[in-house]
Amino acid sequence: MKIQLLYILLTASYFICNDSFSQGYCRQNGGFTISPKAGCSPLTVNVTNTVPGADPDALTYYYGYVKGSNVLSGGTNSASVIFGVAGTRTILQQGYSGGSIFYQCEDVIVYESSPITAQYNSCGGGKVKLSLIDNVYLRTYDELEIKWGDGERETWRQERGLEIEHTYASVNGVPIISITGIYRNNASCPAGQPLSLPVTFQQPQLNSVQVNSLEMKGNGVLEMNYVGVTGVSTDVQYSGDGNLFTTTSTRSGGGTQVTRINGLDPGQVYKIKLASKDLCGGAVDSEVVTSMTLSGGSADEANTLTWNEYPANSGFVSYELFKDGVSIKKFSGIGETTYTDEDVQCGDNFEYQLVATADKVVSKSAPVSIKTTVTSPKALEQASVTVLGDKTVGINAVIPGSGSKGNYELIIEKANPGTSTFRRLVTLYNENEYLDQDVNTGGQSYCYRISYQNACGQRSPATEPVCTILLSMSLPSLTWTSEKPFLDDVQEYTILKKSSGSSEDLPVKLTTSYTPKFSSDDPMEFTFQVQADSENGQLQSFSNVLSISRNISVFVPAAFSPDGDGENETFVAKSKLFKSFSMSILNRWGQVVFHSDDINKGWDGTVNGVNAPVGSYVYRIAVVDIIDQTVEKNGTFMLLR
Repeated sequence: MKIQLLYILLTASYFICNDSFSQGYCRQNGGFTISPKAGCSPLTVNVTNTVPGADPDALTYYYGYVKGSNVLSGGTNSASVIFGVAGTRTILQQGYSGGSIFYQCEDVIVYESSPITAQYNSCGGGKVKLSLIDNVYLRTYDELEIKWGDGERETWRQERGLEIEHTYASVNGVPIISITGIYRNNASCPAGQPLSLPVTFQQPQLNSVQVNSLEMKGNGVLEMNYVGVTGVSTDVQYSGDGNLFTTTSTRSGGGTQVTRINGLDPGQVYKIKLASKDLCGGAVDSEVVTSMTLSGGSADEANTLTWNEYPANSGFVSYELFKDGVSIKKFSGIGETTYTDEDVQCGDNFEYQLVATADKVVSKSAPVSIKTTVTSPKALEQASVTVLGDKTVGINAVIPGSGSKGNYELIIEKANPGTSTFRRLVTLYNENEYLDQDVNTGGQSYCYRISYQNACGQRSPATEPVCTILLSMSLPSLTWTSEKPFLDDVQEYTILKKSSGSSEDLPVKLTTSYTPKFSSDDPMEFTFQVQADSENGQLQSFSNVLSISRNISVFVPAAFSPDGDGENETFVAKSKLFKSFSMSILNRWGQVVFHSDDINKGWDGTVNGVNAPVGSYVYRIAVVDIIDQTVEKNGTFMLLR
C-alpha cells in the first residue's frame, strides 16, 4: 500500500511539472456523482465514486477547487461537504485505478438564501413604514413576499421603491413582519430564509384625532373642539366648496383642543377636517364634518325654518330644533330639512338653533331670530258655550297659535235678552275661558260672540253667535233651542235621563224635541238634560237641567187684587206635566162666574165685563196627568180691591 501511494504521489508530481497540466486538473477521466447538484445555502452535498477498481484509500476530493488552477490544497477523502457560501462550486476528484491516476471535476450551484436586510418605523397609530436595504442580498432575489402579521400580505418586486407603508387596524399585540426572498422558476431553491421583525407601536392611534363638536356663531366665527395627541402636529382645515381645503391653524397639544375660524359666512355650509402628521412624515386625515346653516321667515302668524341636509354616509343620527334654548322638535330623517312653528303669535320674537347629531360629531347652526308677523289675524278656531248651573254659563275659545307665551286680548260679547244686539261682556288678557254668572239658564238661552286682538293690535272678526241650549217642557214633549253652542256643527243630541238610582243616555240625532214615556211603575222624580256633541268630536255642550215629578201638583193663590196696579191682577192656577186642565170659579151662591180649559188663562175678577164683588169665591180644578190619572182640587180664595 505504501508503495502504491508513493507511486501515485510521484506520478502526480510528474504531471504537475508537465506542460499538459497547465490548464488545471479537470481531465475528466475519473467519475463520481453528486447529490444534489443545486440548492440553497447552506447546501449539504454527497459524492459517490463511479470509477471501477478505484483504490478507496487513494480517493481524494477537493471541495474548494478553482478551475484552471494547478494548486491543490485541502483534499479529503470525505464523501460529504457543506457549502455555506453562494455561487458555483467545483468539486475535483483525484484517485488511482489500474496503476493510473485519474481526475474528474463536477460543478454544484449554491443559491443565496441569506435573509434580506430591512427595518421599520412606527409612524403613529397603526401605520408603519418598512425600509428595505439595497445590498447584494436584496438584488439576488427575484421578488419578496411580505407578511405583515395581521393576515395581510403583499409581493415586492425590484421595480418598486424601497419604502413600503402598511396600516394595522389594531395596535393591540405585537405583530411580526416576515420578509422572504423568492426565486421564480427555481425548483432547487424556491425561497431564502425569512427575516422577522416584531412590530412595536410607539404612538397612539392618529385616527382618534377627530372633530367632536362644531358650532357656527352668529358673528361668523366657527368654533370647534377635538381631542389632540401630544407631540402630533395637527392642521385644522376648512373648505367652502368641499374640494379645496385651507389650513387655518396648526397645533400639537394633547387633550381637548378648542379652536376658532374667523371671518366666515354663517349662512354658508363649510367642510372641516383635521390633518395629523405622523412620525414618518405622512398625514392622516380625520373624517370630514359639515357645518349647519339655519334660515327662516314669518308669514300668516307662523314661523318657517329651513336648514341644509347633512351629507349621507356620514353617520347621521338626527336633527333637533331649539326655540329659545328649548327643544321643540326632533327629526330622524336626513331629508327632513324644514319645519313650520305655529305655536307663535304676532309680535313674538324667538331665537331658533338647529343641532345635527352624527355618530362622532355634533354640529350646531348659528342662532336665527324671527319676529312673527301676520297680514291679518286668523279667525278663531274653536269657541263653545255650555250651561254649568242655574246661574252659570261657561265660555271657551281657542286662539290661533296661542301657546306658552300668549299675548292677546279676548273680547266676549253677549246678546241682549230677546234681541240680536250684542254688547261687550268682558275683555280677558291672555285667558281663554270665562264664567258668566249673570244668567238664569232655566229661563232663556244666552248667545255670545267672541273675537280677539293679537299683540300687533289687529282684531279678528267676531265669530258667529254661539248659544246655550235651553231645555223646556211643552207637553207632552221636551223641546230645546236649535242654535249651535259651538262654531262647529252639531253632530248629535243626546237626552240624559236620570232618576234615583238609575241613568239613561238616549241619542236623538239632530231632532230638537223628545217625548218621554212614563208608566205607573216609573219613579216619581226625574231630571232631563240635553248633551250636544260637535262634528269634530272635540266639544260638548250641556243644557239646563229640567226636573219633572209624576206626582202632579196644582198651585193656586189664596187671594188676588184686580185693582189695576199691575200686581196680582189675575187669579191663575199653575201646574206641570198634565194632559188636560179645567177650572171653574163659583160665587157664594154656587153660580159659575168663570170657566177655563187653558191653564194660562185666569180670571180677571169680572163677570160679563163688570167687576165682581169683593169677597170669598170657590175654585174647582180637574187635571189629567201624563199617565191619565185625574187629579181634582177644590178650595176658596179672596177677591180684594
